Amino acid sequence: MPPNQEPEAGSEERLFLKYFPDNTLYASEPTLDDIRATVQREQNKSTGAAPYIVFSNIFQETVKYVTDNPEFLGKHIRIFYDEKYRKLVIKLIPHIHEVACSLISREIDIAADRMSIVHGLVPDGSKRVVSGQYTKEPASSWRPATLPPSRDAKWPSLVIECGDLRSITRLRIEAEWWLTKSQGDIRVVIVLIVRPFRSGISLEKWVPDSDGNSGSNDTATGKAKCVQRIELQCRARNMANIEVNGGPLRLVFEEVFLRPTNFPRERDIIVSEEALEGIMGLVSDGGI
Repeated sequence: MPPNQEPEAGSEERLFLKYFPDNTLYASEPTLDDIRATVQREQNKSTGAAPYIVFSNIFQETVKYVTDNPEFLGKHIRIFYDEKYRKLVIKLIPHIHEVACSLISREIDIAADRMSIVHGLVPDGSKRVVSGQYTKEPASSWRPATLPPSRDAKWPSLVIECGDLRSITRLRIEAEWWLTKSQGDIRVVIVLIVRPFRSGISLEKWVPDSDGNSGSNDTATGKAKCVQRIELQCRARNMANIEVNGGPLRLVFEEVFLRPTNFPRERDIIVSEEALEGIMGLVSDGGI
């Protein structure tokens, strides 16, 4: 974590309002029209748009209007709201990030469908979760159709968060939010980072760390850990120049489906290195 952004002792809940990238935009006490105008202005920029917009002094009524009327701000955003501190965070999702997230999501869906599990894995997309003082939308999410008894149905089992390289610390904080606030109901979060000029993609697999003894400098709460890192790099715009390090992406069956395997066809979800190469090739294609 950056040394100049160390959270205060005992301030874990405020931790989730920290570690935004330097090019984050801040505004206080906006009207609804101000919020929409600010979001649209950033979205219309060809370069240099803020990845996050943090609005202060926002009351629940404003957030309710935004969430009840999704067309008000459009599809290409995700929200995080902290009612206690009245902070509304708008994450802007550029087109290429949506493409990368969709391609990874498709491979996960294909791998899950191959198991032919009746009522298997349900794609919930950016379905909003409300928990205590927080409201949050993921980039993408899934849950098993059949949940274990007493398991809170509002939480997905698998989440993706995506952003650019400058947002990497913030994205890790978001992964830790899902893992800690769900109290273990979410078993795995994938952090997807699109590197500058579409030159590469980084994937990090985060899981709960109940012992808090991973020793990683990347964790802010001490309650989560990164157990897999994959680097995709494109040195030129053709498949022969794509490198994959750390693959394939493996999602343990029990982490995603929240139960042990019952049949031979039930196995871990694996996104192969070949599939990862294909994703990198499409993301690096300037025509997308």
